[in-house]
Amino acid sequence: MQKKKDYVAMWFNVRKELGISDEIHAGWYDHNTKTMQWTSYEHAKMDGMGLYAHELRKYGYPCTPLPTNRDTSEPKFFDVLKKQRQAKYQDTAPKKIRWKETFEYSNSDRGELECIILDEAATLKLKEKAAAQNVSVATIIFYSLNKMVASELLDGEQEYYWLYPVNMRGAVKLEDETMNHSSGFNLALNTKSTAKEIQDIVRDKLKSQSHWMLWKLAHIGKWIGHAGVKRIYISSSKKNFFAGSLSYLGSWPIPDERNSGERKDDVLACCGTGSKNYPISTGVTEWYGKMSIALKLHPYIGKKPGLTKHCLEQWQKNLTDSN
Repeated sequence: MQKKKDYVAMWFNVRKELGISDEIHAGWYDHNTKTMQWTSYEHAKMDGMGLYAHELRKYGYPCTPLPTNRDTSEPKFFDVLKKQRQAKYQDTAPKKIRWKETFEYSNSDRGELECIILDEAATLKLKEKAAAQNVSVATIIFYSLNKMVASELLDGEQEYYWLYPVNMRGAVKLEDETMNHSSGFNLALNTKSTAKEIQDIVRDKLKSQSHWMLWKLAHIGKWIGHAGVKRIYISSSKKNFFAGSLSYLGSWPIPDERNSGERKDDVLACCGTGSKNYPISTGVTEWYGKMSIALKLHPYIGKKPGLTKHCLEQWQKNLTDSN
């Protein structure tokens, strides 16, 4: 069944009412000045792929149709529930996380946003590393991120959750293709999770349609309205804490003979939104063979000057290491 209204947007509108930013970022690395220039968008109005469509259409890239997933139709709720019960990996750990250090902050505080660029050779090496380990590029990136977080930000060995986003385009079609066609699932990892373990969990979650369960739960606003969503958000925020999320948008631009080729020598980057409950925001994208890797730490864990840059450098080191 196709849905027209963007019910996911309700959650971001509630955040804004509570003073929590829903900013997502698109940035250009200028190859002449060697600097990043960032533009902010509202997550309530679009998801990551929607953000790229809005940004690239300014420069003559149609970006249509946007990439789709493998699902061609929305499954029924009880079919999804049945698959959930059959999943190999069940979410049983409490949604708590212990950080090495936390800080007092106000909602007006903005975390530092840092980005690095991998040239064509380094990007190719990363792909070869993934192939050698028989895992996807996304898995290697996530493994390297999780390893960095474990060593630099977490307080000792523990199990904790990430949110793993999933593009729902194909089975879902809203009024505008740039709206929030994104769902995801909870991904329970620990400080020693291997790349192979991460890939196994992701595959099991997709097989068990966990992304559809979250999609259906996110649409509860259809029945309980804005006020009901707000009550749930406030209650959930008091007891559910995650590391953050990995926003991996793949390779761009979308092949199209109409593409202008403008800014081909620059690099397009992105970074997702965050909060105290999801304090690690990321963005990874390939642009004409060069990869951008962005990181933003919410001030709850990243108020110390220079910490975000240090963590990003460690993430990069993990990516380029032979292990």
